[in-house]
Amino acid sequence: MLTKLSTPSDEGYFEGAHYYSFSGGATYFYDDAERKVTSIAINSDSITNDLAELEMILGEPVSSDYDEETKSIMNCYQFGAYRLMTHIDTTNQSFIMDLEKNK
Repeated sequence: MLTKLSTPSDEGYFEGAHYYSFSGGATYFYDDAERKVTSIAINSDSITNDLAELEMILGEPVSSDYDEETKSIMNCYQFGAYRLMTHIDTTNQSFIMDLEKNK
């Protein structure tokens, strides 16, 4: 993965997963044991920063939950073999997205 992308702007571990953040708003989570990318978090600014526009682009989620601890809404969308999760911060309407291959 690192040979195909530029040098990461940040690198570390989050909840036990190795991550690499790159300029442009993408963070890749990597399984060191299996040597593969397990998830990609995409900063909303790299697609749109308008929540209404994002919801129009994605359509209806297949599921939606509210996380009281983080005060965020988590929506799940299915696209073939992939699942896209949006995490919407209800305090400021910012959001991030995670794209994963279905297990």
